Order: sequence, then C-alpha cells, then structure tokens
Amino acid sequence: MARLLAPEIIVLDLQMPKLGGLDVLRTLKRGAETRDVPVIVVTTCGDPAAYKAAAEWGCAGFLTK
Repeated sequence: MARLLAPEIIVLDLQMPKLGGLDVLRTLKRGAETRDVPVIVVTTCGDPAAYKAAAEWGCAGFLTK
C-alpha cells in the first residue's frame, strides 16, 4: 500500500494483530520506493530491544502511547 500511495511519512505501531511492526519496518526500509519515507513508531511496548531494533532499521522517531 505504501508503494502505491507514496506517503510523505508513515506512523507505525509495533504491535499489530497479523504482521509485526518491526517486520513492516524492515519491508519498508528494504523497498526502493519506500526506504526514504520517514517512519515514526508509535507503541505501548516498553521493551528496549524493540526500540533498538527499530532504530537500527531506520526509524525516524518514537512516540509512546
């Protein structure tokens, strides 16, 4: 969907019912059409490892719910 819509920014929750947010982030950052789109992670997850992994995959920032 991001490839089709070409968003200027993506707000992404790490905890989703079917596909995990980190998996979505990895897919976005590997795609030629989406790798430069800033991704802001919004989550209730308090796991520092999740924040670290998202940062390593190029997350532009975090918002905690």
